[in-house]
Amino acid sequence: MKKFWNFIWSNPYIRNILVAMGILFALVIITLWIISIYTQHGRAVVVPDAKGLQVEEAAPFFEKNTLRYEVIDSSFIRNAAPGSIVEMMPQAGTKVKENRIIYLTINAFSTQMFTIPEVKDLSQRQAIAMLSAIGFEHLNVEMVDGIYRDLVVGLKANGKVVNAGDKLPIKSRLVLLVSSGNTSTESDSIMIETTSDESWF
Repeated sequence: MKKFWNFIWSNPYIRNILVAMGILFALVIITLWIISIYTQHGRAVVVPDAKGLQVEEAAPFFEKNTLRYEVIDSSFIRNAAPGSIVEMMPQAGTKVKENRIIYLTINAFSTQMFTIPEVKDLSQRQAIAMLSAIGFEHLNVEMVDGIYRDLVVGLKANGKVVNAGDKLPIKSRLVLLVSSGNTSTESDSIMIETTSDESWF
């Protein structure tokens, strides 16, 4: 056996091949070790549920779980608090590696503005359906003098005339001016919905 190894080792070609194979094997082992450390193989943390919290409130939860975060977008959700987290990527409950960046979408601080459609010369029912479909919830009707009954002749918000194409906050209180069908009636207001007392804008 000793003679066999002496023969192999004394052959420069075989010796170089063996040395090259040994170096390659060592490189593979070192590479796998480095990758294991870099990817933190076998170590994972669960993304905490931070939806509904302000970014400042959620920060300690991310730091506690060795996670980073970054706000990448904002959207408008009517019932969510301004600045609160509405979406997370990856989602809450997902297992990720430590130091992973969690991408956040927050609710916009400013109220979203919506374009008023043309409602003049529509029926009261059509105008209410159109405005409700857009998202306006605070709708009142005020009967005014006019020849054609149930015909919308104008629109107001905060006591001012509103025209098609104007932009208003979705929480604005709108008043549809509807013709009563005669020219001698007293103005009357009809409440379409009941809401808490809020400012128009």
